[in-house]
This record gives sequence, structure tokens and C-alpha cells, in this order.
Amino acid sequence: MQTNIILAKGLIIDDDKNVHEILSEGLPMYKFSSSYAIEDTKTLLKTESFAFILLDYRLGTQKTGLSLVSTIKHYQPLAIIALMSAYGTPFVLKEAIDSQIDTFLDKPIILQAFEKKLTDILSKKGLLNTLSHTQSVSHIEEMIQDSNQSISAIQLNDYAKQNNKSYKYLSQKFKKETGKTFQQLKKEEKYNTIKNLLIHTTLSIKDISIKTGFKNPSAIMRGFKDFTGQTMSAFRKNNTK
Repeated sequence: MQTNIILAKGLIIDDDKNVHEILSEGLPMYKFSSSYAIEDTKTLLKTESFAFILLDYRLGTQKTGLSLVSTIKHYQPLAIIALMSAYGTPFVLKEAIDSQIDTFLDKPIILQAFEKKLTDILSKKGLLNTLSHTQSVSHIEEMIQDSNQSISAIQLNDYAKQNNKSYKYLSQKFKKETGKTFQQLKKEEKYNTIKNLLIHTTLSIKDISIKTGFKNPSAIMRGFKDFTGQTMSAFRKNNTK
């Protein structure tokens, strides 16, 4: 399978350089970063985003690759973890299951089998083409700016479905890129709109409630006070001349 489309980004953790070369050259539909030892892995996990991790069972140390699982799950909670091993014994398989590994890949590497297993599980988890998720975050921001569209009019879940993205992954990426969740930004926009209406118009609280989509005045008053720490009347009085 030869393609110019990068389906997903993965991290190979293996002390054998040949493994990195075989996978990087043999699976061009995936983009790979490489780590050769346990101590080198944490920085990569903290600084990059991965859809999947290919984790070798034997890393040439006293510890097995499974010792990294908790660290991987901490920094890459959505990444698929695939354990690679030539030791497919019941003991190793039990260890993998106990460590909550997502899938097991046998060594020696058979590229076709690796490709099929990875593609199947990433597809089921909605993690294919994850390199475009950062672009998706930028696209949402550009879409808002270019069309003067309110962020409140955008449903992230609908956007994810329409663009064949994983909602959970896109939501996480949005927070990483902007520092806030999509819902936080929507909430901020809504209450900033209410603030502007209180300052620059003489609309009643009931009218503002209707205009901004609240079910009733009590809901908007309660929400506004929770968000700003002030009542709507006090805010209007303190911010208008």
C-alpha cells in the first residue's frame, strides 16, 4: 500500500534500530518518531502527540517495555498501545492484558500484518488521519474569523462527524492548542455577549435572555452571577455611565 496520505502518527519504542527502519520505510502511510530506551521516551511523550505507540517488550534493560505503560497513558491517554514481542508466551500475554495493552504485534515483523492490525484498531477508535486534528483546530478558528460566525453556533461534535474526526481527540487537541476547552470558549463568548448587551443597550434582562438563547430570566441571572461573581443589574450599574 503506497500513498502520500499520512494516516496517523506513531511512536516506536524499541532498542533495535532495524525495527525503526523496517517500520518507517515499510509503512509510509504512517509518520513515526523514534525512541530507543525508556529514559528517552518521556520527553517525546510530553512534547508530541501520537495516535499510537509501538512498544517493544524487551528494551535491553532490566525493565520491560510494560513499565512505560502508566507514563504513556498519563501523557497520551488516547493513544493506542501495541506491544511488540517475539515472546508471545502465555506469561507475556497475561502481563500485556494486566497492563491494559490495546493490541499485541508478533515479531519478527510482517509488515502486512502490522499494517492491517494498526489500521483496523485506529479506524475503530476514530484515530486515523490524526495529523490533521491540529489543522482542524486552526480551521475552526479560521472559520469563525473569516465568516464572523459565532463560536456558539458551532457544535464540535457535529464538526467532528462531518470531517471524519474523533470528537474526543479533537476536543483534547483544541484544549492543548488554545489552553481552553471548546465548551469554555463557548461559555466565555456567551457571557461576553451578555456583558456587551448590558453595557451598550437598554434591553431588559428578559429580552437579553431571549436574545442569547436562555430558557428564562432566572437561568441567565443565575448563570451570569456564577460566571462573573456579579448580578446582571450590578454589572450594568457598575459599567455604564
